Amino acid sequence: MAAYVYSRINASKTTAVYKQPVEVADAYLNALKKADYESAFALCDTSLQKKLGSTLNLQVETEGYHVQPFSWQYDTPDASGTQVDLHGQMTFRDAGEGTFDLMLTEYKEGWMISKYTLTRDS
Repeated sequence: MAAYVYSRINASKTTAVYKQPVEVADAYLNALKKADYESAFALCDTSLQKKLGSTLNLQVETEGYHVQPFSWQYDTPDASGTQVDLHGQMTFRDAGEGTFDLMLTEYKEGWMISKYTLTRDS
């Protein structure tokens, strides 16, 4: 059973404009959920990979801040040219709640994560 919900995304927009970016975002969040940091890191563009430094840093950041995803729900996406911003609510592995923001950019190779923020509620 899928851990994500598309209920807030307009179905026609999802299939037309957002299908591929949402698939990449889901792959990224599922990789983090499964602690598959190599796969998650591979979905990041080179700029974000340089900022993160390594898969180990991605792991330390995710687990150290207790923001390992468990389930998520998208709000309405924003698109501008070759970028799509996805926002929504998230439940973390330890049952904490918060929000997420993902920026995806389209390259020749396909859509890649170019920025992300996972934030716990206080």
